[in-house]
Order: sequence, then C-alpha cells, then structure tokens
Amino acid sequence: MGFDDILNQWESTKGLKKEPTNTPKKVKKVVSMSSFLDMYPPDEDSGEGIPEKMTPRQKRRNYRRMKPQETLDLHGFSLAAGIIELKDFLYRCKKRKIEKILIIHGKGLHSPNGDSVLRDGVIGELKALSFIGEIGHPSEKEGGAGATWAVIKY
Repeated sequence: MGFDDILNQWESTKGLKKEPTNTPKKVKKVVSMSSFLDMYPPDEDSGEGIPEKMTPRQKRRNYRRMKPQETLDLHGFSLAAGIIELKDFLYRCKKRKIEKILIIHGKGLHSPNGDSVLRDGVIGELKALSFIGEIGHPSEKEGGAGATWAVIKY
C-alpha cells in the first residue's frame, strides 16, 4: 500500500464524518474576583485574613527589628547640602510609602572638633518633621552612631 492509496482511503472516509451543526458552542464565562467576593463575602465570624491589632509596644519592637527599605548616604556633604538632600529623600520615601529608612551621616571622626555636625543636623531635622515617627541608631555592624534610622508615619 503506497502513499497514494492511503491518501485516497483517508479522503473517502473524510466525507463520512458528521457535518457540524450551527449549535452554539459553550462559552466560558470569566468572573472577576470582585464579583466573586460580592457573591461570596468572607465569613465575618472566622476572623481569617484579618491581622490582629498590634499594641504600640509590638509595633515599636517590629520597627526596631525591621531592615531599612531605603538608605541615604550623606558622607562628604556639608550641613546645608545634607539637609536639602535629606528632605528630598524623605519626601520621595513618603510618596513611595516606604516605612523605615536609614541615613548614614558618619561619626564625625574627621571633623576638627571630633563631633558629627551632620548627625545633629539630621536628628534635629527628623524630629522637626511631623511625619517622622520613631528615630534610633542601628547596631554597630549596620553603622552604629554613624547612622540613624527613622520610621515614616502614614
């Protein structure tokens, strides 16, 4: 049996198949999640998916442990330029809903009197802004007294 014979046999059986009728095909309905939640709201008694309310003490503990989401390094800046850069950084972070930031200002080891001018300026500026919550210094391994972290309130 050659290819021509197989082709002829296949073409002759092709006509034996049922012709499709004009019946509508089944259409899958796409349902959005919001309409699903409208039809089947979450069970209010279960409490699933609802985070427990945290006490202020627990929130503070969590913020202290949390790694900073953004960092600003002010090494080499003068006090005036550093404050301008800091404010710009803070407003950008607030706009992006960043919760915890780290500002590296240095320990002041190279300043003439040995005090960090930037540290005092940064901390003063952070305390003056109403949307800054808690302020602290990270561990020595993460910068110690040469850096300050802050929590942005929303």
